[in-house]
Amino acid sequence: MKKLLVMILEDEYWARESIRRLCEQIPNVNVVGAFEDGTHVLDFAHKTHVDAAIIDILLPNNSGFEIGKTLKSEFPELNLVFTSAVDAYETQIKEYNGNSFLHKPVELKTLQCALNRSNQSPQ
Repeated sequence: MKKLLVMILEDEYWARESIRRLCEQIPNVNVVGAFEDGTHVLDFAHKTHVDAAIIDILLPNNSGFEIGKTLKSEFPELNLVFTSAVDAYETQIKEYNGNSFLHKPVELKTLQCALNRSNQSPQ
């Protein structure tokens, strides 16, 4: 199984580090970037191959949904995983081209399932 290259976009430090630590527990996952806002995410994605993006929906200066939609339009094979503590957003992920929704706090098993979708996609 190939290594999945993952980027994290989460404004809360502890949530971002928690997701990073969970990713480190998954043998085939390598976190290649972690950001607190969307300012440099698109530039990073253009310079660094990423298989999956874990994006918080509620960001202080950006909409995680809009950032995800932009990423997916430029990188259609990207596995887009949205996260939020607000369950009501789950029904909107398809509207923004998301592949999965994870309720915060994120759990290892659900994160692993969401990220493994990247390995199941044709490359």
